[in-house]
Amino acid sequence: MTDPNRDDRDDNDRRSDPWHISRAVSLTHILSTITIIGALFIYFSDVNGRVKSNALNIQHLQTTRADDQVRTDKKFDEIRGYMLRIENKLDRVIESDR
Repeated sequence: MTDPNRDDRDDNDRRSDPWHISRAVSLTHILSTITIIGALFIYFSDVNGRVKSNALNIQHLQTTRADDQVRTDKKFDEIRGYMLRIENKLDRVIESDR
């Protein structure tokens, strides 16, 4: 027996339609896609901001390290000068004792 509420047209459409998935796009799919795209945009914008911040920090650290290296080199030169003067004084003391 046939059901009077059943539409034979739906069965015919299903058999003739090669798609296994409905081609209809619902509003929830559109909204969820827009939400995901928005979330990805915000995430990558934040990542970009953090990369820029880290680049500035690295540049600052490199500048600080270069300044420290110059200061250290000056101190070593100063210490080397003191050592040479002490060595000369010791040489004179040793020469005077002979």
